[in-house]
Amino acid sequence: NAEQYFKKVTEGINTDQAQLALADYYIAMGRMTDAKAILEPLNKKADFKGPVPLRLASIAETENNRGLATTIVAKVLEKTPSYAPARIFNIRLLSADGKIDQAIAEAQTLIRDDPNTPAAAEANLVVGEIETNRDRTDEAIKAFEEVLRIQPQSVQAATALAVVHLRVGNADRAETYAKQVLAAQPTNPMARSIVVRANLMRNQPDRA
Repeated sequence: NAEQYFKKVTEGINTDQAQLALADYYIAMGRMTDAKAILEPLNKKADFKGPVPLRLASIAETENNRGLATTIVAKVLEKTPSYAPARIFNIRLLSADGKIDQAIAEAQTLIRDDPNTPAAAEANLVVGEIETNRDRTDEAIKAFEEVLRIQPQSVQAATALAVVHLRVGNADRAETYAKQVLAAQPTNPMARSIVVRANLMRNQPDRA
């Protein structure tokens, strides 16, 4: 099975990357204790640098220990302040903790520091989600459109834009973005629902 495969790879190669692959398998299977048994020794070697501590922070958040997740991410940023994955993780933690203005500020700083990068796209995605929740539609649309500018195939951003446009009654734009999602994921239930609702909004149920 998959576990035996990863274990054999780990035993045969015994590299940090192989160990990390096995830990990722355990995380995917929800076996957090087994994952931590691998990750914690790796993190002692990594000294809170790179992806290993962020895996531990992700597990802590999954286990509803956001305080530990925040502490781990802070240590990573102390060691490597410009490490984009840690900065993104920190922004999401700030948002989850209700520190909205701080999350927005950190996201905007990252966008300025690393424009046109996947990290900037991810930061814009967080901004769009925050602004959507605050009913600041124009700001949300701007952020999500920036994600698509950087990553034109982003299903998450296209879906978010379809939802926002539908919310404000812009059926044509909602349908356009929903169809963009369906081009990549033809059975996506959210996108299919938005196409139906957009047609109903235009009083065209025959197209739904």
